[in-house]
Amino acid sequence: MLGPATDWAASSSVRDRASDWLGSRNWVIALALLVLLVAVCVRAWVFVVHAAHFDSDQAVIGIMGNDLAEARELPWYTYGRRYMLAIGAWLCAPLFVLFGMSIPLLKLPLVLLNFALVGMLWIGLRRTEKTSPMQTLVSILPIALPGVVTSSRLVEQGGGNIEPLVFLVGAFLLRRRPVWLGICFGFAYLNREFTLLGLVALGLMDLVQRRIIERWREQVLTLGVFGVVAAIGRFIGAHSPNYYGPRVELGKFTPDSIPGLFVHQLPMLLGASETSLEAFNVRSTLSVGHGWLYTLLVVWLVGVIAVLGFVRRLELAELDGIATYMILIAGGQSLAFILFSPAALNPMLLRYVLVLLLGAVGVIALAMKRPLLRPFTAAAVGLLSVSGLVDHARLINEYATHPPRDDFAVLARELVERGVRFAEADDYWVAYHVSFLTREQVIVTAPRDERIPRYRELVDQHRGERYRIRDHCDGGVPVARWQLCKPAL
Repeated sequence: MLGPATDWAASSSVRDRASDWLGSRNWVIALALLVLLVAVCVRAWVFVVHAAHFDSDQAVIGIMGNDLAEARELPWYTYGRRYMLAIGAWLCAPLFVLFGMSIPLLKLPLVLLNFALVGMLWIGLRRTEKTSPMQTLVSILPIALPGVVTSSRLVEQGGGNIEPLVFLVGAFLLRRRPVWLGICFGFAYLNREFTLLGLVALGLMDLVQRRIIERWREQVLTLGVFGVVAAIGRFIGAHSPNYYGPRVELGKFTPDSIPGLFVHQLPMLLGASETSLEAFNVRSTLSVGHGWLYTLLVVWLVGVIAVLGFVRRLELAELDGIATYMILIAGGQSLAFILFSPAALNPMLLRYVLVLLLGAVGVIALAMKRPLLRPFTAAAVGLLSVSGLVDHARLINEYATHPPRDDFAVLARELVERGVRFAEADDYWVAYHVSFLTREQVIVTAPRDERIPRYRELVDQHRGERYRIRDHCDGGVPVARWQLCKPAL
């Protein structure tokens, strides 16, 4: 039996350990990580819980996940595509098995990938840039709490949004493990080809550090493993369900390419351009973004470049860190967007510049390491984050007080209540969206779309039961902004 003296000694030891922990930097690290994780939750809330941004493209991923959950198919690529691995479908399938189809469960794995990205960035910056916890926090904030539009894309089930960022940062952390690095780039390439920019960036860094010759064996091994993984992936993909449709399509340089990137896409990416959320298919009446911020950020960036180029130049060791790696990737993606973007002014192509967020993190990290730039950088990031937080708070408040009507949910409920089992919509953007919302109780197809062949087969087999969803038809029943037309006798 323990006596009073033993009890006192034990409690004293606990107090001493607590005091040591509080006196160390551990609490600062814990607080900084907590801020980053809460930031991710705040900016994902409306899109995950309230489905403020959802469409047929995302619904197809969800239907693929349900096909997996019910053991109907084993999708490798996204249905109707010859690229983009079905990563999202495989991640949500276990949740669908346990709880059934829903938008929150479809998007929850992407939130976890966002957490993983923040964690990997933290590890990479702390290890290679030797930034303090607070410097690391400031550096990661633009990707943990971006503007509303960018936040919607970081939890969008599309295969090419958050996944490439995770692959690219993960590749840097695996750069000394050639086999795992080759596997990582193999899957990254199969998912989105532009992730090979990371392999190029690592090669350039080896060249600058004059170790490219001494590491040739590791590089050959990485390339060999990458080639094997990519070849096997292509073979499996060619024999996977619904493998058809367009390959990666490249555009060409046009007079719109440069302004498209720097005047349109980049300001929207940073939340520094006022825009209507409706223009980005976000169900909201709000406009977000602040144009004056972009001018401020440009001035800040010019100052950073001047200091890094002439006052506190980059050291050779810094050119071997994750910050330089991410800047190289962002530069390569910027050049690729300018040279090959099929429609530089199209706001829906914002997903192709999401990688530039990594470049922003890299520049901020380098700036935060220099006392001359630190206060200005912290102020710029602070203004950017606060303005984004205000926009997110406005959107959360809108959904808490006056949530916008979801016409697709209204249509889905009406179809279920009427006992409709099969329907055809004039628009692809209606068909799979509604099918997912009804948990496939109603199978809806669209003309000239074969994304999910079993849908077409089922509807064709039940032509006598097929309703039509149109903008207008004689004798149609109004439902939200459509009319529901009964089957022809």
